[in-house]
Amino acid sequence: MLALVAAALLAGPMAAPAAPNNTMPGRVSTCVRPLRARVPAYTFDGRRLGFRVSGGREPRCLNGELRILRIAPLLVGGEPTLVRRGGCDYPERGSRCARQPTVHVRAADLAPVPLEPQHRNRNGEPAGSCTRVASNDPGADDGRLTRMFYKRPSDLPGRSVSGARWSNYGDQRRRFGGRSYSYLLWNLPRTATGVLPGGGIVQAVLAQGQPLRLCDVPDLTLPSFDARGRRNGHVRFAYARVSSSEIAHGWVMSGYRYRGRAFRSTVSGA
Repeated sequence: MLALVAAALLAGPMAAPAAPNNTMPGRVSTCVRPLRARVPAYTFDGRRLGFRVSGGREPRCLNGELRILRIAPLLVGGEPTLVRRGGCDYPERGSRCARQPTVHVRAADLAPVPLEPQHRNRNGEPAGSCTRVASNDPGADDGRLTRMFYKRPSDLPGRSVSGARWSNYGDQRRRFGGRSYSYLLWNLPRTATGVLPGGGIVQAVLAQGQPLRLCDVPDLTLPSFDARGRRNGHVRFAYARVSSSEIAHGWVMSGYRYRGRAFRSTVSGA
């Protein structure tokens, strides 16, 4: 496992794009058996989240396996880690799936993971200038994001939109406990013109207060809908640089507006 991780780390960053990409083709995750029944969960700054994760009822995986993102490892607290890709899936009508948290897990706690860095598709590349000082502030979720959907019923014919909430990318403490945290994303679950087949893909798990440097890349303002598909607000994402044991770039939710209410910032200093 460490050899696979080291090879990806030595490859270094690719050239910066004119504008960060927002697509993610290919098979980006795989099912991996952990080396212990329950493994610690971390944020990008090396903090433990206050709970452990275990294989079982994972989307598309066998019992006892974790769904692991194959795009790239990250150093967390000086150790190679990979993103356990949580969420939920409903492969058959009427089936149920327990929601799973998306967190960093140590490579040392997993069986070997075959990495596929080419599936990054230029996502997560450095931007030219990232100088505006800010910090992640997803806490004190007021519940509005749970009523804001990024997919409409017409985007999922015959299926429920209940799993397509913008709250999936806000504060996760309400759903999973532990510390308040949200995400740095490789890409987003929706573009200005439509939706991606799945959801947004998480690059890093950001704790409350994680320092950010906002980049000179235009913010993305994306629509939200109610459960019937009617517009009920919008969310905004900024492109940011974050540092811990290494540097990462990606999209972070910077705030949202629900109906006619005041804009709620989720990044201080934005």
